[in-house]
This record gives sequence, C-alpha cells and structure tokens, in this order.
Amino acid sequence: MRVFLPAGLGRRTVRSGPARHKWVALTFDDGPSLYTDDVLRILDHNHVHATFFQIGQQQNSSLAVVAPGISEALFATAIGLFAAIPAVIAYNRFSNAVNAFEARLQRFADRFHVTLSRELEAE
Repeated sequence: MRVFLPAGLGRRTVRSGPARHKWVALTFDDGPSLYTDDVLRILDHNHVHATFFQIGQQQNSSLAVVAPGISEALFATAIGLFAAIPAVIAYNRFSNAVNAFEARLQRFADRFHVTLSRELEAE
C-alpha cells in the first residue's frame, strides 16, 4: 500500500509496505490547514476514519457528535492492546530466559576462573 501526500506537498511516498497490511495511522499536531480538505478526501477515498477532523469541521462538541469518535478511538486502542499485551509478555519471557542464561554463563565463568586459578597456584 502507498499513501501519498496532497499534490501541494509533492507526490512522495510517506510509507509503503506489503499489500496484505492495509493499516494506516496518521497523527497531526497542527490544526486545520490548506491541505486539510485534500487529506480528508484521500482518507475517505481509502476508507480511513478521520474522526476528530470531522468533529472539528462540525464545530460542535456535544456528546452526540463526540461519542462516536471516542468509541472508535477506544475500539482501536483495544485492538492495539490486544496485539501489544501478548507481545510484551513474550518479550518479557524471552528477556528473562536470556537473563537466566547470562547468569548461568557468569556462574560457570566464575567457577572456571576459580578452578583455573587454583590449578595455576598449585604448580
């Protein structure tokens, strides 16, 4: 998949990857600009949610307007956590196994050093 910037920003690829992964996450630190409508049109064309942009365009912050966006964000967060939590657990297990192996090697090196030192001193 390829995502392009609006024409005014140049036709350069922002991110590309395998076609089987069709997930895009965009963040914008600045407020609306002259490219906002282009970005929204591209996102809509590619079926990408732009929830908070749409809320900003309505200029209404009532619960009826904000709740769907918040629920989408919470759902996306839940999906992210569903992927992230098992990854963290796997990483922690791997890290603990590596640390245990390192400690075992260190104990071996210490015992070997003591044994070698005794042998050299005995000669």
